[in-house]
Amino acid sequence: MIKKLLLPPFIVAALWQLAYVMAGHPALPSPLAVLGRLIAASWVDGAPGPLLRHAWASLSRVGIAVALATVAALAVGLPMGRTRAGKAIVRPLVNFFFPLPKIALLPLIIIALGLGEASQIVLVWLVIVFYCTTSLADAAASISPEYYQPLLVQGRSRRELLLHVTLPAVTPELLSAVKTSAATALAVLFMAENQGSRSGLGLAVMNAWTMVDYPGMYAAIVMLGLVGAFLLGAIDLIGRRACPWAPRYR
Repeated sequence: MIKKLLLPPFIVAALWQLAYVMAGHPALPSPLAVLGRLIAASWVDGAPGPLLRHAWASLSRVGIAVALATVAALAVGLPMGRTRAGKAIVRPLVNFFFPLPKIALLPLIIIALGLGEASQIVLVWLVIVFYCTTSLADAAASISPEYYQPLLVQGRSRRELLLHVTLPAVTPELLSAVKTSAATALAVLFMAENQGSRSGLGLAVMNAWTMVDYPGMYAAIVMLGLVGAFLLGAIDLIGRRACPWAPRYR
């Protein structure tokens, strides 16, 4: 297990070192220099350093957006996939907004909410919510009526049908959609954090680049990758706990 965890970073570091030696350019520092900057900027005098604070800012924005998008997807996606009214009224609206590039809405969001946390969270939420809602609706619509028959024969309520059939059936697809869209949301957040933000890894990367601080820039990029890996790993952990029966989480 430890070998599997250490082998990929070791291969990346070896290839990086080779590229550093061959390039001989200050724009590509050595992996050891970047690692040193990563550690130095993450902890200062035993307390979280600026890089770790930037990482927490980015992670908290994505985490809040993911939680809000999951709730919205459940509230909208289930009726959209299981009811005639949802298919006739809600799905056309979702299909209109889903393909729109959400980053194009950033000026409108800034006008409405101003620069700050709210506008960045809303932008990330928009990236996630429509994909999750569509995936959830498709999963709900594909549930075979046969799965409901045993409970219907017993006279179970709609609430029990929802809890014992619908939600277990759609949860794996919902988590898969959240995982996929969260990765895209990090890329969008990177751009949003350069629009008047005072914190975040996107800001840290661009500030280091502007100051020609290449080790600092690469350290922020590595931290961004670590934040993404942590986020996706957390979603997988939730999946293994919430739906252990799904083949993808076994």
